[in-house]
Amino acid sequence: MAKKKTIEEKRDLLYDEYAFIDDFKFLSELNKLINLEKMSLEKNNFFEDKGEFWSILETRTYMLLLMDKLLYLKRVGMYGKAVELAEEMLELSTGDNLGVRFHLLGLYAYFEDKKILDLHKKFNYLLLETFPVAVYYYKKGNKTKFNNMIKKIKESHPDIFENIFMVIQDTDKYRSKGFFAPGDITEVIELVDINYYLLSNMTFFAE
Repeated sequence: MAKKKTIEEKRDLLYDEYAFIDDFKFLSELNKLINLEKMSLEKNNFFEDKGEFWSILETRTYMLLLMDKLLYLKRVGMYGKAVELAEEMLELSTGDNLGVRFHLLGLYAYFEDKKILDLHKKFNYLLLETFPVAVYYYKKGNKTKFNNMIKKIKESHPDIFENIFMVIQDTDKYRSKGFFAPGDITEVIELVDINYYLLSNMTFFAE
C-alpha cells in the first residue's frame, strides 16, 4: 500500500509540475491544499484564535501554504491579490512571525496606498520596514518626508543608495539567504530581494 503523501509533499509536487509553467493551474491546485488545511483547522476551532496563528503549532502548515501563495502571486505580478492575501495573513498572525509585513509594506508603496502609514506605525525598526515608506513618499512627490526618511535610514545604512544599486546590478552575486542582520549588507540584499519589482525601475538611489 502506497504511503499517503503529506501536505508538504503534495505542495512540492505542484512546484515540479506547474510552477511558472501554468500559473492558473498551480494556484488552483495550491488553493485546494490551502482549503483542505483550513477545513481541518475550522473543524478543530482554531479560527477562534485568529490573531495568534503561528504561535499555535497546528496552524503553521496553513500559514506556510499561504506564504507560498503570497510569494508566488508576487513572482507572477498578481500584486493586487498579493495585497489581499498579505492583509489576511496579518489578521491571522498579528505578531507576524513570517515577515509578511516586509512584503505588504512594499506592495502598499507600489500602489501608493496610504495604509502603509498605519502599518509602519506598528512596524518601524528595520530597513525592510522603513525603506518602502520612503519610496511611498517619493512616489507621492513629498520631497521633505522622503528626505527625512532617508536621513533616518542612513543612520544605520550610510551607503544605502550605493548598496541598493550594487545589489540590483548583480543579483546573482548578492543572493538572499533568507536571513539578515540589521545594519548589515544582508539587510539590503533582503530588501532588494523582496522589493525588486518596486525598486528595479526607480532611479533616485543611482543618482
